[in-house]
Amino acid sequence: RQPASPPAKALLIVEESEQAAIQVKDFMVENGYEVTVAKNGKMAIETVSDKLPDAIVMDLVLTDIDGFGVLKFLRDKEETCNIPVLVLTAKQLTLEELDLIRKYDVHQLIHKGDVHKSDLQKAIVSMIKHGEMTGNKTAFGYSPCNPETLQTHKEPPQGIPGICRRNN
Repeated sequence: RQPASPPAKALLIVEESEQAAIQVKDFMVENGYEVTVAKNGKMAIETVSDKLPDAIVMDLVLTDIDGFGVLKFLRDKEETCNIPVLVLTAKQLTLEELDLIRKYDVHQLIHKGDVHKSDLQKAIVSMIKHGEMTGNKTAFGYSPCNPETLQTHKEPPQGIPGICRRNN
């Protein structure tokens, strides 16, 4: 009798582009991960509220609640504040947005088009393993849930809302 396999690691992909989501999902499922796709920020928040993933791969450009709004939601809740997040986006970030990425302690920021599939897979696996080894403390080794460490971060610049909505 073989020992039971450990449960698959759960990955949430937050991506409006069906093609991009399928590409990431397919190669992660092939490697034994349980993958859920949320097509917008609201779905991401609902999914995380229903079942906590081990890690999240997320675009910042979402039509309802943008990626920064989702990050703020995640970091403001005790049960989700330590979930590692890899941002995969084509968005050209401003200095203020980069400050928000640091504030919300994103594990890694990858620009779409600048990464090969195998490198992205390695980055995702590394993020999940890092979360396991650190008890899901984030990339810089501290918990964003701890108010003392959050105070060391610069507050977000004025005029950058936590939740943005695109008008189409």
